Amino acid sequence: MSRYGAGGFSRQLKQYFGFDAASSIRVRNLFSPKRFFNVVRYLTSRNAHPERVLYFPITLMVEVSTVCNLRCPGCERELFQTDPSLGGLPKGNVTLKNLEKLNNVLPYIYSTYFVGGLGEPFLNPEFWAIHHYFKSFGIKTGYFTNASLVDENKIKTTFKEGVDSVLISVDSHSRQRYEEIKKGSSFDKAVDSIRLFSRYRAAYKQRAFQLGLNFIFRSDNYGDILDYLDFAKDLGVDFINASGFIVHVEKEKDKSIFWLDDSLRDMIFRQARDKARRLGIRLRLPHLRPFNGCKCYHLWHGVCVFYNGDVCACPFFRTKRPFYFHSDGMKVFYEKRLYEDAILGNYLNQDFFEQIWNGPRARQMRRGEIDADLSTNPCGLCYYKYDLH
Repeated sequence: MSRYGAGGFSRQLKQYFGFDAASSIRVRNLFSPKRFFNVVRYLTSRNAHPERVLYFPITLMVEVSTVCNLRCPGCERELFQTDPSLGGLPKGNVTLKNLEKLNNVLPYIYSTYFVGGLGEPFLNPEFWAIHHYFKSFGIKTGYFTNASLVDENKIKTTFKEGVDSVLISVDSHSRQRYEEIKKGSSFDKAVDSIRLFSRYRAAYKQRAFQLGLNFIFRSDNYGDILDYLDFAKDLGVDFINASGFIVHVEKEKDKSIFWLDDSLRDMIFRQARDKARRLGIRLRLPHLRPFNGCKCYHLWHGVCVFYNGDVCACPFFRTKRPFYFHSDGMKVFYEKRLYEDAILGNYLNQDFFEQIWNGPRARQMRRGEIDADLSTNPCGLCYYKYDLH
């Protein structure tokens, strides 16, 4: 198998341009001179792994809201509610006024993915104003949603506002399992919304628009992916982002796919890959195991912007917190460990390029990753950088 795992070299190429690696590269979004030369500088220097970079981030993942209307047992929200040291669950929406402070950065950004983070994007009343603002810079945009609040008007607006891709969290093709995982949700509502996306894409003649589903591999549902592919095909889905269950609280650790035998995962992934190819669906699968020479691409590629202004090197280490699975050499092992956060700074009161993107913490983390220094950053034993999630 290629060192790149499922998806091979093309997947690595897409990771150069955005978090939504299962989606497609949009060349037209590179026509702006600032963006084009930013990408050129990125492509010509990233593999040298400089401690101080000469380009702006290629992509931003922007948290829109920490408010949610569902209750999912495996959600990151459970960590905030069960661990008092984290200060409780944040509840708030990012504002357009605050995001406008990124105006010097946005002309260089290739893609932005709007996520709820801890919540649901459509619970932010300014969502469309925020999207419109980012789109005014010619950025490729997408959003991630649980679809419970999506209606016909929001779908029409999605196409009118030029959203390039939508990723919908649908954890199962089974109504019972879906509603067990997503407490307070309606399976039928989610399915109806997905069908409406497909219908309006045809009505608006938006063939370039990409519709994806997010599937979470767990130790109790890994075999569902084969029937899930048929489900996605029937709904007119373009791609599936299949990732491994992230353990946020210790009581959920048994649901990790790392308890499965490698040969079993390999068989399921191979069957899923073959079936997706036959159905014409792009499928993003986690890697099976770590590989030599991997360095976290997030440190040189993009950042995550959270509702309170914090800018983090990646979405997983937004706060100092415990993690339960780690990579050491070519193996993944279970052990509860406390990790430092990956906060680079706060864009509300710091210069983005010099004090955050090239600030002391960013340079320290890049240097730590280059030197494999486990004392300076959480990247050393992190299995996320291998795309094992």
